[in-house]
Amino acid sequence: MAEEPAEREPSSVPLHRTEERACDPRSIAQTRKLINPSGPADRVHNLTGVLKSDYPRGDEAIEKRDRLTLAVGTGLFAGMIPPRSGTLGSLWGVLLAYGYHEVGSIWFALASTVVLCAAGVWVCGRSAQILGREDPREVVFDEIVTMPIVFLGLSTWNWPIAITGFLLHRLFDITKPLGINSLQRFPGGLGIMLDDVAAGLAGMISFQVLIRTGLFERVWGGNLL
Repeated sequence: MAEEPAEREPSSVPLHRTEERACDPRSIAQTRKLINPSGPADRVHNLTGVLKSDYPRGDEAIEKRDRLTLAVGTGLFAGMIPPRSGTLGSLWGVLLAYGYHEVGSIWFALASTVVLCAAGVWVCGRSAQILGREDPREVVFDEIVTMPIVFLGLSTWNWPIAITGFLLHRLFDITKPLGINSLQRFPGGLGIMLDDVAAGLAGMISFQVLIRTGLFERVWGGNLL
């Protein structure tokens, strides 16, 4: 009598191995969309993938620590909301600047900004690694923590001041004049942070010029300072 074939032991290798996923055309398409989003729909898909913890990164999904880092780096995922993610995420920076104003200490604002910018080098760098690009637009932590720089030295807070400061920071961050663009050549999170720090400083100087020349009050009308 022929021997019955030995019963096969269940494999200990998980079914979602990288090799098996790589053979699935749908998985390949998903990976390309997540790493190189081509439009608003793909960026929303990116956010959905991150929240579901199925972002294809190597042999396993994003760890909880990476999801937390990405949440901070994208301004609680505001940076993943199309189409103007940087502008939308920067609104958190205006709220942060208002918080510094309420505290009422320029030294607290300076110290906090330095600490957050230093932390931003790691947060932005790691977030960029997770998203698979050098300087992804979804990462807005750099805009958030450098926005308050524009308002340094101002003792008054009102809507005209908030709007003007916001627009100045966005202007210099988007256009990147005066060599600001060259700062992006630094590697990793350092390059991501430096150009926004420079945009904040340029915005602060420009704001002071507008105030001292009287242009600010002429544009908005009335005594606003």
